[in-house]
Amino acid sequence: MSKTVILLIGHGSRNPAGNDEFLDFAGRMRARHPDETFVTCFIEFHDVLVGDGVDQAVALGATRIIAVPVILLAAGHVKMEIPEILEAGRHRHPGVEIVYARNIGVCAQTVAMLVERVAEVAFGRPDTDTGVLVLGRGSSDPDASGDVAKVARLFRQASGYDLVHYAFVGVTTPDLPTGVRQLIAMGARRVIIAPYFLFTGVLIERIHRMADDFRVRWPEVPFAVSRYFEFHDLLMDVVAERIRQATGGGMMMACDNCEYRIQATGHGHHDDPDDHHDAPGDHAHGGHHGHGHARPGHHH
Repeated sequence: MSKTVILLIGHGSRNPAGNDEFLDFAGRMRARHPDETFVTCFIEFHDVLVGDGVDQAVALGATRIIAVPVILLAAGHVKMEIPEILEAGRHRHPGVEIVYARNIGVCAQTVAMLVERVAEVAFGRPDTDTGVLVLGRGSSDPDASGDVAKVARLFRQASGYDLVHYAFVGVTTPDLPTGVRQLIAMGARRVIIAPYFLFTGVLIERIHRMADDFRVRWPEVPFAVSRYFEFHDLLMDVVAERIRQATGGGMMMACDNCEYRIQATGHGHHDDPDDHHDAPGDHAHGGHHGHGHARPGHHH
């Protein structure tokens, strides 16, 4: 008898509170999907790592494992490390199918969550004097860094704020202090720092400490820090969507925010395999233009 186990993969944090939040999130996914079997594991900073999670899923009788990286942006962990670990799991358990789902990424739901989190701490309605700094973790991977800039652009379109910039906590530029200086130079009289983060951890603590420093450095500028995503219903929706895509219920696409797709479907989800970002006149939904998106469940 076949049995599918969902392997939820968290990043892991040196701060145990971050790992506890991920485990709590997984518990909420279990409650939402009582007919599914879930196993949790971490890339680092925890006793149960990805390879352990694979073995636990097999011990539960899995004949198929859907490995879901609950990670916002795809860099080395998502692109290289996890696939290698899953491949080793296939060798250890040759009778078990292991399907690698897509990470969270940038999609309509994550942008909506960011807009909502900013609204929670906003200085009234969006205005021309309030600047929003979308803050990424920071990566040497150009795709992950570029995605933060993409989030800032999409947030600006969705939120009503004109002064929107982006920065990173580490690794790449602009760093957080530079991003704040640039926003103030752009005319911001109030600043909201908006972390594009899933759960708490060492970096979230650092962001709040730095915001305290900014309040001393720029006493005339009110600062606020919005919450990370944590247990937002939309985050659980995205994870459920990634599972569905990996089990053959949808396509793996890089254009979740495509305005043409949203206009055509009325929302941010669809399963058209032929969507691709060409020039507006060439963007045919349902048409064939020689470029397909990767199928989910790619087997390494």
